[in-house]
Amino acid sequence: MFYAPHNNLLRNNLFFQLENNPLGQYGYNALPAHVLKQELAGVGYDAKTIDLASNLGSAKAIIFLSVPKKSDKYYQYCLKNCLQDRMYLVVDEPSVVNPENYKRENHLNFRKVLTWFDQLVDNKKYFKYFFPAPVHYGSVKMADLLPFEKRKLVCMIAGNKYSRHPNQLYTERLNVIRYLERAHPAEFDLYGTDWDIPVVHHPAFHYMPMEPFSLNNALKKICKLTGIRLRQQFPSSKSVVLNKKEVLGKYLFTACYENQDNTQGYVTEKIIDPLLAGAVPVYYGSENLRGHIPEGCYINSKKFSSFAEVYEYIHGMGQAEYSGYIQNIKTFITGPKFYPFTIEAYVEVMKKFLDI
Repeated sequence: MFYAPHNNLLRNNLFFQLENNPLGQYGYNALPAHVLKQELAGVGYDAKTIDLASNLGSAKAIIFLSVPKKSDKYYQYCLKNCLQDRMYLVVDEPSVVNPENYKRENHLNFRKVLTWFDQLVDNKKYFKYFFPAPVHYGSVKMADLLPFEKRKLVCMIAGNKYSRHPNQLYTERLNVIRYLERAHPAEFDLYGTDWDIPVVHHPAFHYMPMEPFSLNNALKKICKLTGIRLRQQFPSSKSVVLNKKEVLGKYLFTACYENQDNTQGYVTEKIIDPLLAGAVPVYYGSENLRGHIPEGCYINSKKFSSFAEVYEYIHGMGQAEYSGYIQNIKTFITGPKFYPFTIEAYVEVMKKFLDI
C-alpha cells in the first residue's frame, strides 16, 4: 500500500514519522498517519510513501494525496500498467489552493475519491472525511486554562498568502489584521509563516501572465537564499508557531478564517485547534459549520457587518458569558459529536474507503 504525499518533504516515509518531521514547524502533525500505518500493519498491510515502492503493481492500494500532475512518473506508471482499480484519491486542500483537485475529469482514473466537500459525497465514488485532529476519542480534554483576566484578547495563526480565486479569504484575513493593528494593537498578536516576506496583493498583478503564487514563491526564495528581510510590514507579527495549544491558550479569542468561503463541509484544524486549546474561535468559512460543530462553541463572524463589530462584541464580553462558550466547547470535544474529528474516525473512514 503506497501513499503519494503532495509535499516532497514527506517522502521517504516521513509522512508517518512523529519525531523531527520536516513540516512540524508549519503545524503538520503526523500522529493520525502514524496510527493509521500501525492499524494497517495489524491487518497485514505495509503502508509506505510511494518513493519507496519497488513494485507498484503488487499494491493493494495506491493513494494520491492530491491530484497528481499529468507528468508525475508514479501516476504515469499506474496508467500505463492499468492500475486504475487500485488508485485512490484524497483531496484536502480547497479549490482556492489547488483548483485541479475539484475538476471532475481529474477524478476519472481513480477508483474512489475521499473529500471534505459535502456536495460531492455520494458514498459510491465520493466519500466524506474530516481533517483528523491529533487526538484519540475518549481521551480528548481541553488544555488547562489561564485565568480569564490574564489572557490577551485575540490572536490569529495563518500564513501570508494570495489568490485570485473569487472565494479566497486571504483578503478578509488581511482586513482583520490591518484593522486590529490600526485600532487595537495592544490586544492583538499575529503568528504564522512568511509575514516578513513580501506577498503580491496589488490588483495590477491580476493582469500579469505570471501567476501571483509563482511571483510570491520567487520573492520568498530570493529572501530566504539571501537572508534579506524587508521592513516589517506587519508589526503584530510574532513568530512561527511550534506548539499551537501553548500559544492559543494565552488568548481569549482567535480569529479563524479558512482559506476559502462558500464551502460545504470544509472544517479544518483552524477551528479544531482553538477548541482543544480553550480559545473561543471567531470563525469565517464553511456555510454549514453548525451542522458539524454546535453554534455555542464559536462566534460566527458572518453575523457581523464588520470586524469592528466583532471586536466590540468580544471586547465587551464578561467572564460569565465567556465561561458559557468554554463549557459548550468542553461538552462538544468530550462528547460523541466530536468523534468524526478524531484519529479513530480517520482510521475507520480510511479502512472503509480502501475496502479493508
